[in-house]
Order: sequence, then C-alpha cells, then structure tokens
Amino acid sequence: ICGKPIDKRLKAPDPLSPVVDHIVPINKGGHPSAIENLQLAHWTCNRQKSDKLFNNKKEEPKVLGNRNLPKSIDWTSYTS
Repeated sequence: ICGKPIDKRLKAPDPLSPVVDHIVPINKGGHPSAIENLQLAHWTCNRQKSDKLFNNKKEEPKVLGNRNLPKSIDWTSYTS
C-alpha cells in the first residue's frame, strides 16, 4: 500500500508486521481468496486503508520532494 519493503520477520503487535490485504475490499465486490486480489501490506497501512479503493496506477510525482525520493539508490557511490 505504501510502497515500502515489508519485513516478514516482524510479528504482531508490531505496527509494521505483515498482513494480507484485499486490494478490492470484499464489501466492495472483491473476491475474498482470489490471488490477484491479495497483496502483502504493513498492518498500519492496511488499517489506514480500511475498505477504501485506491488507484493502483503508478504515476511519476509532479513535484519532487523529500517524501518521494528514490529509496533504493546506493548513495555511497556519490562523492561530494
């Protein structure tokens, strides 16, 4: 949901523990066990999403700020 990595070693009640999320909520017509309707999510992200529907289309951010900088770049190769 948030796009950040999920550590499968974390256990409840850790807020970042992994849970299975229904992409399309069951009460909005999503299939409860269809694999294409399931995704791994953080517990807190899943709670915040609740039964909302999200557009899964990945768009490039219009304004580049601290919150949408790439997290996977190895910055150690850059020198000042």
